[in-house]
Amino acid sequence: MPRRGSCDFSPSAREELRKQFVELRQDTTPLVQFEAWFANLSRFAPELVETEELWSSEFESRLCDSIRERIAGSWHRSYSVLVGAAAHVEAA
Repeated sequence: MPRRGSCDFSPSAREELRKQFVELRQDTTPLVQFEAWFANLSRFAPELVETEELWSSEFESRLCDSIRERIAGSWHRSYSVLVGAAAHVEAA
């Protein structure tokens, strides 16, 4: 099934989904699921993830404390490398 674009939603639904993205935090959600939610909801707040660096920074800032503290401020500016590092920390 094709992924629905943000234009397929009513303005009120888009605003609610944008709010969900802004408030999204990993907490106890498994990383794989959190990353999927982050990627899917990010289209409702494109200005927050316009570049790879912004995308990575937003993702890192929303990780649970135990993961974020172990990778924060590192050289991970590539989103895929950051997700891999977070997955490695979560599995440890």
